Amino acid sequence: MNAYNYQLNANDAREGSGGGNHRIHESGAYIGVLTKAKHIVATTGAVGVECEFESKAGEQARFTLYTHNKSGEVIYGCKQLQALMAVLKLRDIRPQLATIEEYDFDTRQVAKVQAEIFPDLMNRPVGIVFQIEEYLNGSGEVKQRPNFYAPYNAETSQLAIELLDQEPAKKLEKILQNLQDKKLPAQTRPPATSIGSGNIKAPGAHKIPDFDDDIPF
Repeated sequence: MNAYNYQLNANDAREGSGGGNHRIHESGAYIGVLTKAKHIVATTGAVGVECEFESKAGEQARFTLYTHNKSGEVIYGCKQLQALMAVLKLRDIRPQLATIEEYDFDTRQVAKVQAEIFPDLMNRPVGIVFQIEEYLNGSGEVKQRPNFYAPYNAETSQLAIELLDQEPAKKLEKILQNLQDKKLPAQTRPPATSIGSGNIKAPGAHKIPDFDDDIPF
């Protein structure tokens, strides 16, 4: 048998790194932990918490909850953060200066940086509903990303409102029954674009879509 030619597949490379990690790419409910919760300031001046999530199956997602705009006014992401705190049963969270490892896209290396993190949010079991959203990348191609939709308690499946009101867990099931991928409007979609299926499935073994734009070299 002749030798093969090999083309880099970013997702296969991640799985081959040990642990089988890959992106969350289907709308649904996932239980895992936040591996990072970092204070961030956007170029717009908005302030928030940048999070990285890893499910029990090793599936990963990154999202940011912007809590205040550049004028210091509270915006919707603050309510999402409050819901996250509630399902983790945290009355307050305080930033701490720490040294963390982050990938530097300029040097293409993992570097140690100083950052303000929220350790109380990290490494605690939590459930998160992610909604897959379509977007156009810099090349005008349709891609997908997982967006934070709603958090829930990993043990009881209660949403924040159910925990606070001491009600049984019922809302998560209803959310999942109606949850759909967020598609691009037809008028913004480039012609002859094809992407993977958006069916809602439980976390597990999935067909991994193409994320070539995520290769940093």
